[in-house]
Amino acid sequence: MSNSVIEHVPDQAKFAAEMMRVGRKIYCQTPSKWFPVEPHYVGLFVHWLPERWFTHFIHRYLTIEGIIMKPDAATTAALKEEIHLLGKADLQRLFPGCNIKTERFLGLPKSYVVWR
Repeated sequence: MSNSVIEHVPDQAKFAAEMMRVGRKIYCQTPSKWFPVEPHYVGLFVHWLPERWFTHFIHRYLTIEGIIMKPDAATTAALKEEIHLLGKADLQRLFPGCNIKTERFLGLPKSYVVWR
């Protein structure tokens, strides 16, 4: 069982393969990269920017997390390295033969659940 973990793992393919290998049944939930609110930064559309545009300024002043936590540039850089949101096609590639449910909010894909 994995709930909002795979987007933090550096080698997502290895993580998914290990889940498939050891788990007779699996459950993997992850936020959708196509939802307009990025759940880690709590910012609108910031995760859709090209990676080089997501600067410390944008993180610090244009996201709820940045306004509340006041991160430094090193923290912003570390988060950029750590978080890699997935789409449904990514999950289909990582978990072949598994079921994928799209959880929606106001008709938009909020998150995905993979199960077998």
